[in-house]
Amino acid sequence: MELKDYQRRALDALRTFLDQASIRSHEQAYAAACSVGEPGAYGAAYRPLAGSPDTPYCCLRLPTGGGKTLLAAHAIEIARDTYLARRYPVVLWLVTSSTIADQTLGALKKPTHPYRQALEGAFGGAVRVYGIDERRQLRAQDMADAATVIVATVQSFRVNNVADRNVYKDDEELEPHFATLPVDADVARHEDGPRKGKAIASFANLMKLHRPLVIVDEAHNFTSTLSAETIQRIAPAALVEFTATPVRSNVIVSATAAELKAADMIKLPIHLSQHGSWQGAIAHAVDNRAWLDGIAAKDGGGIRPIALYQAQPAREGAEATVEVVKRHLVDDCRIPEDRIAVATGSQRELDGIDLFDPACIIEHVITVDALKEGWDCSFAYVFCSLASLRSGGAVEQLLGRVLRMPFATRRSSEELNRAYAHVSERNFFEAAEGLKDRLTEMGFDERTALEAIVEHPEAFEWREDQPLFTQPELPVLRVQERPDQSGWTPEMVAATRIADDGAGGVAITFDTAAPDAVLREVAAAVTTATTSPTAAVEAFLIQRAASLSPAQQGEVLTLPRLAIERDGQLEIVFPETLVDVGGWNLLEVDTSLLGFALTDRLTRSRWT
Repeated sequence: MELKDYQRRALDALRTFLDQASIRSHEQAYAAACSVGEPGAYGAAYRPLAGSPDTPYCCLRLPTGGGKTLLAAHAIEIARDTYLARRYPVVLWLVTSSTIADQTLGALKKPTHPYRQALEGAFGGAVRVYGIDERRQLRAQDMADAATVIVATVQSFRVNNVADRNVYKDDEELEPHFATLPVDADVARHEDGPRKGKAIASFANLMKLHRPLVIVDEAHNFTSTLSAETIQRIAPAALVEFTATPVRSNVIVSATAAELKAADMIKLPIHLSQHGSWQGAIAHAVDNRAWLDGIAAKDGGGIRPIALYQAQPAREGAEATVEVVKRHLVDDCRIPEDRIAVATGSQRELDGIDLFDPACIIEHVITVDALKEGWDCSFAYVFCSLASLRSGGAVEQLLGRVLRMPFATRRSSEELNRAYAHVSERNFFEAAEGLKDRLTEMGFDERTALEAIVEHPEAFEWREDQPLFTQPELPVLRVQERPDQSGWTPEMVAATRIADDGAGGVAITFDTAAPDAVLREVAAAVTTATTSPTAAVEAFLIQRAASLSPAQQGEVLTLPRLAIERDGQLEIVFPETLVDVGGWNLLEVDTSLLGFALTDRLTRSRWT
């Protein structure tokens, strides 16, 4: 798979860091890498790895959908060539959940997968990949003549009492690795019993012997997840993190959502539609998916749009639970049951199903938060949240599934280059604010997050008479109490219409032609503890500026003057020039006017 420009920049920064770390201090290596990776606001003073200050430690920050796992596969070759002192390194690949571990392991083992191909190309096919449960299959000779990658969860090593984790326990299958171990080797040893003083034949000790390259995928807060003592037990040769939202990491490179969009990695903008009920949100999500399906059928790209529903957890007071949502899809929306899959902790109907298979008929997936990690199908286009967008966590990860661009290729049908979100929030302003927060948590900067949010129309049709430059509209803001306008400026009053909404509240309408500063002042003035229009107003202002025609933006269209060559010289063209060049002569034109007849007519004038 060909790397994108921002991905190559990220790997160049990693190569610089590890190369410099082999001959200079980590602080100097970090500074050199930052000059390549352009981490921006994420760049700071270098922080040594807790528990292993001599280990070079860096982080590559890429927003959701940026291809972090692919870069992690390429990072192994870079580490070998720059820092690791062995031809075939040992790699401990840590992830945050067993679901992601299974997904990553499957990809790294699959011969045709880009992750595996990246490793095969780097090591000439000499690659062996194991899951943490397969660690007993490790053989000393195998680790000597091939790159060895072990995929595990962070939780496998995170424990205060080492006796509670199998990776720290004595294992007779691993004893051959320690047969020729020097007596002074720095490994954990038995403290009592008949084997007192001998090395513990544990997986953790095996890692310490080989000084592995540690890769941490989705390392949101790795340094606070694994203690310094745990890191000392592994003794990594180098540690590289990949995450969208670093907490306390040495970020050497940072990609923006705009770069991902330009590289056709993600679908933007997000067309957000707010509905007053969960039933309305589902109905529109179903229509949205069907509309996209018709477009995809003519696009020829082999895309089957999928709608992803986030149901409410089954607890007291919850209405749109998994069972209720599925029944609503079947009974009310007339969706065949075999086109629906439920993926929760207890119902794993996606297991063993390849959603990319052309023969697959799944079009609707219902979950709560089981998909928040490890589920990746870029055919997901429609996100329908029946829970609050402000809950975070699961929303961010589920939305991330919808943002991924199929095959990382822009489609000729613009509708297939966008994502769609349907929510059952109280109003659009709350939905926009919540969505902006979620995008920010996914690694988007705030301005890009605002630019990504577009209010979606009720109908999914494009009218032929629709103008080329369509002005966006601000929806109605509904609040419980009428705002106090006593301190408002005349411009703020003129930009606002306030009226009872007939339901015990107040409806506020904005003048979309009002100046930016006035709209911002009004948004701040009507903000309450429960409702804030700020994000929606900012998104509107960005969209309004982008929707202006070139003339409205003050652009001047300048065209070069037309010239023609006559008698070996260029001559500026005027209307008479064309007449002359064409050889037109008035004297040669027939003076008769065919069909013309002069009629004498008396004209009278009335004087007053």
